[in-house]
Amino acid sequence: MSTIAGDVVHYDLKSGKRDRLFLQARATVAAAGAITQPLAWQDDPGITIVRGATAGLYLVTFPKAADAVGSADVQVVSPAGTVKNGYWAAFDPVAGTGSIQVTDATGTAADPAVGNWFVLTLILSMRKDF
Repeated sequence: MSTIAGDVVHYDLKSGKRDRLFLQARATVAAAGAITQPLAWQDDPGITIVRGATAGLYLVTFPKAADAVGSADVQVVSPAGTVKNGYWAAFDPVAGTGSIQVTDATGTAADPAVGNWFVLTLILSMRKDF
């Protein structure tokens, strides 16, 4: 078995699955909730994030996966505490689309402040396991 993400020093996590693609991107919030493009830490240029039509909603596109086996994580960093949580409201790896909802401490949809950021992590299948 090969190591995940190449040979990582002092880290021997192994995977029995082949052809998994690990993508990570950091999206910084600019004025009026817009996302700074291009994204930072971006492993793949196919990831985009745009503000949706409602408070705290962000629409994400990414490379399409070969099957529905995939995982996604989002972390919202808000140094001033404007927002407290971000979660995937929708995630479709085959279509290569999803949406992230951001909320404040009470769980109400809220727009992040300028300078807040998201860290997205996606693990997608490059081809189907038979």
